[in-house]
Amino acid sequence: LSGLDVNMSYRVQTEKMGTFGIRVIGNYLKSLKTIPTPGANAIENAGTSFTPKYQVNSDLTWSNGPFTINYGLSWFDKTSRYALGTIASNPDIVEKKYLYYKERWVHDIYVSFDVAENFQFFGGVNNFTDNKPGVAADDYPVSAIGRYFFFGAKMNLGGKLR
Repeated sequence: LSGLDVNMSYRVQTEKMGTFGIRVIGNYLKSLKTIPTPGANAIENAGTSFTPKYQVNSDLTWSNGPFTINYGLSWFDKTSRYALGTIASNPDIVEKKYLYYKERWVHDIYVSFDVAENFQFFGGVNNFTDNKPGVAADDYPVSAIGRYFFFGAKMNLGGKLR
């Protein structure tokens, strides 16, 4: 296993405009080798399903008084549907356009409003661009559920929420 992980965040508080924050978490997976059975040759898995070479998750947040808005983005690059060794030994296993799953692009929005110190309404939409899984896939690179909305309330009977 070799690669690079990066985690950056920045937050600035202003007097009149509220608080702005950004967080970016990314990684580069150079190599992920496994040995399927003792004595077998190592197999490279970086860039295959569930092990993309590049990934980024980010959040932009703005809060002003009782109001908060958050935008989240989850991205990773295309991944191979088949083990790299399988493709190397049989390059015509499928038509070229089906060798890879598409990139993952999932956009989320969250909004909350603090009604009181101990009571908050919230809601949002996950996967608001309604991306779908790849051809012949149930849940990869995105969930088959697609876009969904959520709403709720939080209450803390013992004090403040934050």
